[in-house]
This record gives sequence, structure tokens and C-alpha cells, in this order.
Amino acid sequence: MGSRTKRSRDNGILVHCFGPIGAQGGSWMASIEAQIIEGGVGDILVLSARTADGIPLPVSISAELGRDRDKEAIWTPGAPRVTMTGGRLNWQHRDVDWKDNLGYRGRADVESPFGEWTRLEIIAKGDTLEYYTNGVLVNRAFECKPSGGRILLQTEAAEMFVRRYELHPLGTFTEKWTPAPAAPKKTTAAPVAEPVRAKGVPAYVARPVEMTLAKGQGAGAAPAAKLPAGFELINAVPAGMVAHPTLGCVDAQGRLFVGDSPGVAWGVGQHEKEQAGRIVMLEDRDGDGVFDRSTVFADRLTVPKGACWANGALYVASPPGIWKFTDANSDGVAEKRELLVGGFQWSANGADVHGPWLHPDGRLYWTHGRKGHEVKQQDGTLVHKGLASGVWSMRLDGSDVRWQLAHLRDNPTGLAFAPTGEIFGTCNLYNGVPRHDTIGQWQLGGIYTRPDWLQIVADQLRTHEKMPLVANLGHIVPSGCALWSRANELAPTLAASLKISTSWSRSITRRRSSVLNSRRKALVTAPPNTNFLASPRRAPTSPMLSKLRTVRSSCWIPAPGIPIAPPLC
Repeated sequence: MGSRTKRSRDNGILVHCFGPIGAQGGSWMASIEAQIIEGGVGDILVLSARTADGIPLPVSISAELGRDRDKEAIWTPGAPRVTMTGGRLNWQHRDVDWKDNLGYRGRADVESPFGEWTRLEIIAKGDTLEYYTNGVLVNRAFECKPSGGRILLQTEAAEMFVRRYELHPLGTFTEKWTPAPAAPKKTTAAPVAEPVRAKGVPAYVARPVEMTLAKGQGAGAAPAAKLPAGFELINAVPAGMVAHPTLGCVDAQGRLFVGDSPGVAWGVGQHEKEQAGRIVMLEDRDGDGVFDRSTVFADRLTVPKGACWANGALYVASPPGIWKFTDANSDGVAEKRELLVGGFQWSANGADVHGPWLHPDGRLYWTHGRKGHEVKQQDGTLVHKGLASGVWSMRLDGSDVRWQLAHLRDNPTGLAFAPTGEIFGTCNLYNGVPRHDTIGQWQLGGIYTRPDWLQIVADQLRTHEKMPLVANLGHIVPSGCALWSRANELAPTLAASLKISTSWSRSITRRRSSVLNSRRKALVTAPPNTNFLASPRRAPTSPMLSKLRTVRSSCWIPAPGIPIAPPLC
């Protein structure tokens, strides 16, 4: 932060703390520090101080003190003891050529490389202190004054993930340090030994491939929300394990795959250059409802907008198209990545590819906003080139790409399928003047008209009568929807319903429906909205379990033989 953005990451643990906060350097208490700085994990700092009115707060240690090449104090076992009332005692093998540079690593460092877990143990026995880094004794002090006090976790604005922060009685902690494997874990994650982060890239983009909570470390209190009787809202993922989650999915093992975007207002060029998006795999290993392990399953993406687990692989929508990630050795990190279909333009405002979702017909479906596309089959055959938004599909191997229906609207964001194949979906900016969004039942092969954009489907022929207009839902920005497939066993009164999440109303709403479908029209009865979940503070992204809100949809069916795919039988 500030002048230290290119300096070594620096934090620490303060022990034997006493006196007022801020007496030492305006921030800390008088104390003895166990330093956590790149290249210097295990240094001892003696932090004497004074109160605001000048009263001394003395701190001292007796140390086996030697001098390195540059005459700096360094712990030297067996050397004569020297009393220190201030300054730093370097750990035993701190590199004499240490520099205050971001990512510095010394030749004999025992701390783990950046991005891997390091264990620091501080043993306070009587008036002595011993520091262990990854199981190695690196520093020792005697005759510590004071010999007791508070314990504080120090942060100097360098982001540091702490997965275990424990206090044990002397002699009771017997867990042996297990070093990381000699060979790095096979991963698509970028190397992090000495990262160079572009200006404006958030610090949380650089994180360990794996993050694990210790037993008992929960996700904290759930946000305030109103729910129907019998339902409970919990904070299932602790802060830090995922930064900016988008659409995701759950596989048969209960693992949650979530798109994790950098959360910055970049343009397309910066997103494509930095590729800071990733897919995070979350696991609840003890079954308590809180995901306690987070693994970067895949990275180097622009802005992931969803995930679908199918046939042993993860399919992800991230501009410029739909990706397939395969974890062949089941280590939680995808070794193989394939762009199955591309050619979808985007402008970093959200009107891009979303999904995909697995339809009952066995195909993957996804949406794309009105930014233009030039989509080809794997053999190079053009599927379609144009500006209209729409719904697309393909087989799981990436073949037989189809433009299933054209929206002629700005940004279709989510899809949900009935067991019989009917498609429901959310769409933002369905109409521009006046502005409104919608939830609709989309007909395969349909084109959903908007008078001011007819020119972008001038190549399509019209047949049959127009469908009724879509109901005006106002400007609520629906971000996703899903059918409640287990409604009967979980809550019989909520059967035959769909849930949608809306950003501006900060809620997940529901509505029951009865549907009459034909090739030419779709009629959906739509009683007034009911809030299933209402939050006064934060808007949901997309419900992993969703509820209903459906309206009448409108489209016209194009003539046979045009690029829009007909309904699948």
C-alpha cells in the first residue's frame, strides 16, 4: 500500500504487548515482534516505546548475538549474550544480500515460497522466546522483559491469508511440520514466486492455489434476510476463499464450482491482457454446511460467467466463448483446457456469454448479449455472423453448434429448463425506451422482436403470427433463474415453481406457474410476485437453488432452413 507496493510483503505477530495502542510508531503497542516479511520470517524486533506524555515503555531481550558481513545483528547460537533494548535480531540464516523488494527470497530461506502456506511457531516459556519457521528453529531470546502480555496479529498493509491462528499450552502442540512436495502441484495457475501485478490489479488476485480452514473456523454470521418459515440462510463460503463470485454449479460430489472475477472496471483489452478471472472449486469436507477448502480449479480467464459439470468435465462461459476444463488425475486442478467454441464479442459491461446449462436433451445451452458474433463449427463452417443476442447450444464435445433462438434484446443472462424441455430465462434491457427487464418462456427457433432493432435480423424471414408481448417487469436487473427441482421433498407448497435473483430489488423472488406450450405460442399464468429471500444490503448474483417468476413471452417463428435451429425432438 502506498510507498510499499513494490517492497517486501511485511506483517508480523506481536507478543508480550503492553501499554497504549499506538505508543510504538503510532500503530503498535510496546512489544516483541515475530516478523513475517519475505526473506525474514522469524526475525525478532524489540519494540520499546513511549506514551504520548513521554513515559517510557521499556522492552528488552538478551540474545546470542553475532554480526553478519554488513555488521547486522544475527542470531548466532553459542555467541555471547547481549542485551537489546531496541532494533532487530535477524534470524539465523537471513540472506546477507537481502533487499526490500517485492517477492524477495533468500538462498537459505526456510519459509515457503509466495503462494504456499508457511507455519510460524512462537514458544514463550518463562522469560524465553523461540521462533520456529516450518519446523526449523530460526531465532531465540532470553530474559525477555516483559515476559508476558497481549498477543496481536500485526498487519502492515500486505495481504496475508491466515488459515490457523492457535494458542496451545506449553508441550501440548506436537504436530510435525509436513513440507510441501518437492515437485510443484500440476496446475494452470500462474507461477507466483516473484509475481509482477499490473497497476490496478487487486491484491486478492494473487492467492494460494489451495486455501483450507481449520476445524471450527466458520464462515461467520449470515447476512440479515427474510425467509419463509422453515428455511435457514447461512454464510456458506468465508470471505477470502472467493472474491467476486458469479454463476456456478454443483457436481455429483457436492463440490461447488464458482466463477471468480477480479471485480474491476476494466475494458476488454485489459481483461484479455491480465486474464485475472478464475474458477474456484469449493469443498465442504466435514459436511457442516460451510465450504472449508478452496482450490483454484482453472485460471487465466477473462470474466467467467458460469460453470456446468457434465460427463466428468467442467464447462465454463468466459469471453470469447465456452471452455472445457478436465482434471484427469483428480487433484482438484484442471490440467487440460479447450476453447470449444468462440467468436462471441463483448464489451466488459456484462452483456456477454453466460452459462452454460445442461438441457434434458443432453446439449449445453448458453446465452450471449447483443455485442456481435461470428461463430463457426469446429471444421470452420460458419454457423452465423451478426449482431443479435440469443441462446446457443452444442453437443458436449463442442460439435453441432446451433443458434437456437434470437432475442433481439440486449442481455439474456440466465436459463432454466423444465423436465420436459421448456426453456425459461432472464433478460436485462428487454426494451430500451421505456427501460424494462423480463423473465420469459423462450421458444426454440423463435425471434423476439424489438421495433428499434429489426435491422439486425433483416436476413431472417417471418412466418406465423406474432406472439404476445412480454410483460413489463420494470428495471430490476434479473441475474439468474433456476427451477426448484426438489420442491416436492423439501417444501411441497413450493412445487412447480422457479426462483430468480434480482439485483436492484436485492431479492430472490418466486412464482408458481401453469404452462400451455405450442409451436406458435406460450401462455404462462403469472400470479403476483412473492419474495422468497429479501436482503436489505446485498444483491444475490444467481440462485444455486432458485424459485419462480414467469410472464407471457412473445416471439415469431422463422421459416424452415434459416440459421435459427428448430426445436429439438
